[in-house]
Amino acid sequence: MHEISNFFGIVVYMFFNDYHPPHFKVTFEGYEADILIEDGSLFNGDLPVSKYKLVQAWTDMHRDELMHIWETKDFRKVVPLSYIIKVVEILDVTRKYVDCRLSNGAMKRVFLRPIIDNHSHLNGMEKMYDRDYVKLVKLGKMGELYWPNTIVSSSGDVWNYNISPEYINHFGVDIEEDDT
Repeated sequence: MHEISNFFGIVVYMFFNDYHPPHFKVTFEGYEADILIEDGSLFNGDLPVSKYKLVQAWTDMHRDELMHIWETKDFRKVVPLSYIIKVVEILDVTRKYVDCRLSNGAMKRVFLRPIIDNHSHLNGMEKMYDRDYVKLVKLGKMGELYWPNTIVSSSGDVWNYNISPEYINHFGVDIEEDDT
């Protein structure tokens, strides 16, 4: 039995030789359960409801990874639920995209035009079409990318325009070191 993750006291295991359907095992303070990879449902055993909901969320986030482990028996560690991804470094900035390194080691390219076009109705967003202004991007304290003092609200408040690290992780394009 191989431990593949551990979060909030929940330990996740898989075996080399286990029966179908594809699943993994979890333990928590004396509770044991088998969880289907396909939909996160509990099909054997028992867990407290609050812990089961955490396991379901974790399963949804890592379904592809879990299927890969099930199929290949490559028992690598899977990121725990408590791990928050942040941008840790801005690698390159152009008018079209920002390349960055995330705290999970991934390097991502986020294309700006679709995001900017989606928010073009906001007062101040026209600045984001300027190639020099785009290069003013900064790294925020929550690991986000932001452009200072970009948006002007209807009440006259001035806000930073930002892109969350979660958006970058999920919708950014994977890049290699050579691409930057």
